[in-house]
Amino acid sequence: MLGADKEQFRQRLSEFVRRRRVWMRICTLIGSVVFYIAFSAVQWGIFSPPPRLVVQPELQLIPTVGWLITLVLQLLSGLAYFRIAPDQQRAKASLLKRRSVRLFGVSVAIIVGCTALMAIIALSQPVSVVIWLAFGMWWLNTLLLHGAAVLNDLGHMDSSYVQLGLPYVLRQQFFDQFAEDSDNQVVEKPKRKIAMRLGDDGELIPDDTASQPQKRKMGQ
Repeated sequence: MLGADKEQFRQRLSEFVRRRRVWMRICTLIGSVVFYIAFSAVQWGIFSPPPRLVVQPELQLIPTVGWLITLVLQLLSGLAYFRIAPDQQRAKASLLKRRSVRLFGVSVAIIVGCTALMAIIALSQPVSVVIWLAFGMWWLNTLLLHGAAVLNDLGHMDSSYVQLGLPYVLRQQFFDQFAEDSDNQVVEKPKRKIAMRLGDDGELIPDDTASQPQKRKMGQ
């Protein structure tokens, strides 16, 4: 593979990894928003027929509001990449990575603080299982979706993207190289075969008598 082909291969593979990072950010953001809306609707009985019964609404505000704050932080972290042009993201990569890690740390600190607060409240009064389930879903969303988004921003998932895109890029590179070779290929005219015969002195000489019938046939 020539140097130009290698450079083209690296560019295609880098572009494939970049597109996968973008799709991962979009999927984690959409998943977190849908997850929050769906569970909050179930938690507050929006889909249940009236009269709606909400268990300990004053305590359910803690995971609902806390989860909303961490969701906003996740959105700020993910949307920061879309506000910057793709050609400038490499120059500001370290800044975006530090911001992503910082916002994730704030989200974890908020959820840890709210969980500790709820544990203290549980010492003085009973807490419904629904509220603890809300905390569990909140932890799951933060660690699974927000955490996956941070790993994606830090580049820790690039190796899996490379393994996924390597067959595709190699196949595309092979087809392009094959098409280029087909365009540059020169079709050579077949050479006319010359009949030979053995002369009187034992040397091979062109046999003109063998080519005469062919010329006569072409003349007809």
